[in-house]
Amino acid sequence: MKIEYSGPFKIRTVEPHQWNSENKFVVDMTDPALVVELLTHPPGDFAISETDPLLKLIDNPDQVGVMVLAGIINPSGLAALGPAGVKTLASSVGTSEKQIKLWVKQASLPAEPTEQGD
Repeated sequence: MKIEYSGPFKIRTVEPHQWNSENKFVVDMTDPALVVELLTHPPGDFAISETDPLLKLIDNPDQVGVMVLAGIINPSGLAALGPAGVKTLASSVGTSEKQIKLWVKQASLPAEPTEQGD
């Protein structure tokens, strides 16, 4: 998950990650627990980056935030959901199982190349 720092410091480090002008204050993170910690404390300093693939897929920061709390921080985590996970996530996110299944299907598709060729 791409996490953006917008706090008052020019360099912000939360081991092992560092936000600075070189990375445009956006860091790709893989630890769901650390993502949750950053998004909930301190309030306002960290947010899901607009460039995050999961946010681009879902296009609703509140729903993506609920997914993060459920441990889903990238499209592959969403794509891996089985039927029980779909049902649980639909209830948590406040949307239909049909919508979750659609997102799971979209998350299973190959990623589109970025402008940088990533």
